[in-house]
Amino acid sequence: VSEDTIVPPNYVGFVECVGTRSGDVYVDGSLKLKVGDERHIPRCVIQVSTENKCRVPVTNLTNKDLLLEKTSGYRVGVGIGDITGPIVEVNFLGYANPWQIGSGLHLRQYARAYVIEDDPKKFAFVSIDTAMIGYFIKNKVLDHLKTLYGDTYSEQNLILSAIHTHSGPGGYMCDAMYDVATAGLLKETISVIYLGIIKAIVMAHTSLKETKIFISSGILLNANINRSPLAYLLNHESERNEYLYNVDKEMVQLKFIATESNKLIGLINWFPVHPNSMNSTNTLVSSDNVGYASVKLEQHFNQGSLIGKGPFIASFASTNLGDVSPNIKGPYCINTGLPCDDVTSSCNKRSQQCIAFGPGNDMFESTEIIATRLYTTALEILQNNNHTEVTGKIQFGHKFVDMSTQQVNYTLPNGTKITGKGCVAAVGYSFAAGTTDGPGKFNFIQSTTSTNPFWNLIRTLLAAPTANDIQCQNPKPILFNTGRQTFPYQWQPNINSVQIVILGDVILAAVPSEFTTMSGRRLKKTLKNEFLENTGTNVSYVIIAGLSNSYSSYVTTYEEYQMQRYEGASTLYGPHTLAIYEHLFKSLLTSLLKNELFDKGSPSKNYDNKDKWAMSLPIPFDINLINFGTVLVQPKSSYKSGETVTTVFKSSNPRNGDLSEYTLLAVKKFVNSTYWETVATDANWETKYQWKRVGMPENIATITWYINLDVQSAMKPVLEPDLNIENCDNLSEQEILNMPVIFANQNFDNYNEIVIENVGEPSRDLMGAYEESSPVILEVNPDPNSSADKEDEFYVMEIVANLKNQEDERNTTEVNYAHFYTDQLENDYGNSKTSNDPNFGENREEYESIRTNDRRGIIRIH
Repeated sequence: VSEDTIVPPNYVGFVECVGTRSGDVYVDGSLKLKVGDERHIPRCVIQVSTENKCRVPVTNLTNKDLLLEKTSGYRVGVGIGDITGPIVEVNFLGYANPWQIGSGLHLRQYARAYVIEDDPKKFAFVSIDTAMIGYFIKNKVLDHLKTLYGDTYSEQNLILSAIHTHSGPGGYMCDAMYDVATAGLLKETISVIYLGIIKAIVMAHTSLKETKIFISSGILLNANINRSPLAYLLNHESERNEYLYNVDKEMVQLKFIATESNKLIGLINWFPVHPNSMNSTNTLVSSDNVGYASVKLEQHFNQGSLIGKGPFIASFASTNLGDVSPNIKGPYCINTGLPCDDVTSSCNKRSQQCIAFGPGNDMFESTEIIATRLYTTALEILQNNNHTEVTGKIQFGHKFVDMSTQQVNYTLPNGTKITGKGCVAAVGYSFAAGTTDGPGKFNFIQSTTSTNPFWNLIRTLLAAPTANDIQCQNPKPILFNTGRQTFPYQWQPNINSVQIVILGDVILAAVPSEFTTMSGRRLKKTLKNEFLENTGTNVSYVIIAGLSNSYSSYVTTYEEYQMQRYEGASTLYGPHTLAIYEHLFKSLLTSLLKNELFDKGSPSKNYDNKDKWAMSLPIPFDINLINFGTVLVQPKSSYKSGETVTTVFKSSNPRNGDLSEYTLLAVKKFVNSTYWETVATDANWETKYQWKRVGMPENIATITWYINLDVQSAMKPVLEPDLNIENCDNLSEQEILNMPVIFANQNFDNYNEIVIENVGEPSRDLMGAYEESSPVILEVNPDPNSSADKEDEFYVMEIVANLKNQEDERNTTEVNYAHFYTDQLENDYGNSKTSNDPNFGENREEYESIRTNDRRGIIRIH
C-alpha cells in the first residue's frame, strides 16, 4: 500500500488481489490501511466507491487528503467456519457408545469466532460445535495462525470452547480415552475441525470494525434440571440458600453492535445446559439444542442468507453445565414407568433402565423445544434495553498446570479447613455407569464407592494405581488409572490449561472441564472477590467458558465428590480439584490486575508428533451398478404444507470428498427459467440426509424435507452482473462483500450460491466448482403454500454425490445426474428414455419448456 492508496473512512473499499486464484477478494471492514501495510497478499490493487459508482480505482486520491484518524473503543470482527466432518461410518464422541455410528446428517457443525481488539491488544473467542476440544487441535490452529499473523495469536489470547454436542464424529482429541471409539485419531475429522476454526478466525480477524459491546442477562426457567440433585444437596445449606435453584437459570449475553452502521453483528450467549437432547440412539450428525438455537437466532437476523453464510453470528457457548440436563421431564424406569432409585439412578440395579426424557415426544422434538426456548430468551434479552456497555482495557493470561503436583489449603463453606493435593488423573466406577441422559454398559451404577475384583484385575493389567493414587482419590474407587496409562498414548491429561480474559469489568474464565453448578458458582465468587480486593470496584460479570482449550472431564465440589455420582467419578484429579482450580485462577487474575509476571508453564508432550497415530478409515469404492441418482422410491404426486417429502435414491458414500462448505442436498424455489432460489440445504432443521449401505459397493440415501408452514426464501435475488450499478451507498456490508464476486462470476466457494442457468444440466457448469466432486441432481418439484387465489410455486430438491474412481482411487468429476418427473409427464410427451439417462431429452430447450410451462407433471403442495 503506497501513499496514493490510503482509503478514507467514509468510502467503501475493496481489496482485490492480483496473481491469486481468480475471484479471491479480501475486505477489511474499516480499511485502516497505513503506508507500507502488508497485511494483505502482495500485488494488490485498492479500489473504492466514489460518486455513487462501484469499483472505481483509486487514481487521484492522496495521503495528504485522506489520512485516517485513529478512533477510540473496541474493534470487533466475527466469522464462521463449517467443521462438519465424516457423517457416516464413524463413531460419535460424547456418550462412549460403541454402537453410535454415524449414518447421516441433520444439523451441520460450525465454529463461530469473535475477535475483540483494544489496540494494541486483541483476543479471539471461538465457540465450536464439537463434543470437546483438546490442546492437540488448539496447537494445530495456532501453528497455522502463526504463518498468517505471526505472534498475534497465542495460547495467551485464543480461547477455543466446545459446546459439548454428543452427536458428532470423534477421533480428534489425542487423548486415548476419548479416541478409543474411533480406534485412534482420524484425519478426516481432525482436518475439517481445525481448518474450519482457522477459517472462522480469519473471517473475524479481517472484518474488524469499530464496535460497541454490551452485556446483559435474563432468566430462563424451563430448559434445564440438575441430574444429580442429591449430590448437590451435600453442599452446605448456607451456601445453597444463596441461590434459588439447584442449577443456574441466568443466561448471560454479550452483544456486538457496529458503531458506524449501528447494526448488530454478533452475540455470545452463555446458559448452562447439556447439548444431549439427542440421545445415544441418534446416528445423525447434529449440533443438538444449543447448536440449533444458534441457527435459529442467525436465521432471524440473516433473513435472505443461507445457514452459515450470513453476516450475523450467534453462539450459545458452554459454561458450568456439568450436572445440568435438558431432559426436564426427569428420569424414570422405562420397563415399569416407576421412579428410578434416587441414589444410584438405576432400576433393579440396572442403570440402562433409568432414562431421563426431554419435553417432546421424541428426541428431535425435545431438541427443537429446548433450542426454541434458548433462542426466544436470547431474543428477549437482546430486545431489552436493560444492558450495560462494556468499556475498559483488555487483559489476558494463560498457563499450563500439572494438576497432579498441586497443593492447596482452603476452607469449606461449613468452616472446615482442609489441606489437599492434586492426584494423577483417574476415573471411578460410577464413570462407567454413565448418566440418566446416557447410561453406560455392563453392571455399573452411580454412587459406587467400592471395588470389584474382576474390574480391579482389568485395571491392574492396563495401569495399576499406586497406594498413593488410591489414597489421593479416596473415596473414589479407581476404575481406570488414566493419568498413568500411556499406550498407545496418554489416556487423559495431567497437564491442563488455565486461562483468563478481562474485558473491561467482565471476567471470562476459560476452564478445561465441565464444572458442576456449585463448582462454577464458587469459582465465580472467588474471582469476584479477588477483583474487588485488587481494584476496589465490583466486576459486573464473571463468565465460565466451559470445555476450553483442553478437556479433563468434570469438576465437582469437595462435598459432591463424596457421593461419587457420575460427575464425581469423572473429577480426574481427586476431591480437591475445584479448590486447586480456584487457587490457580485467583493467582492468575491477581497477576493480571497487578501487571505481574507469572509462570506460563509448558504443555504436555503427549501431543507432540501424534499425527503418526492419525489414520483414514478405508472407504469402499462406489461401483456404478445402477446410475448414481436413480430414484428408488419416488415421492408422492401431491403434498400439503406440514407434510414431509421423502425420496430414496442410489447414492455414493458421503465420505468421498470434503463435506465442509458443500451441501449434500438443496431445496430450490423456481423463480424464472434461468434462476432457482435456494431455500434450504442440509444445514436446515427441516431436512435430513440418511445414508445406508445395502452391499459393499452399493449405497442408498433417504432425503426428507419437512415442508414448513411458513416456507421462506433463504436467499435474496442475486444481482445480475453489471459494472455500472448506481447508488452503492445503501448496500449492506454483505452485499458489498459479494459484489466483486458476482461481477467476476467466479465464486465457487459455496455451491449453494451458484446461479444455475439450466437446472436440467448443471454438472458441466459446476465441474470447475467441485474440482473433485460432481453433483447428482434429483428434482422433486414440490409447491408449498399454494392456494386457489395464489399462483403455484415450484421447488426442486437436489442431491450431491461425490464419486470415487476405482482405477486411480481418486474422487472424480463424472457427469452423473438424474431427473425425476411424474409418469404422466413422460406419457404426455412420449419420451421413452429413462429419467436417469444423462442424455434424457434430446432437445433440452423442449424439456425446459415442458418443465417450466406445463404443470401437470409437477408435484404440488397445497
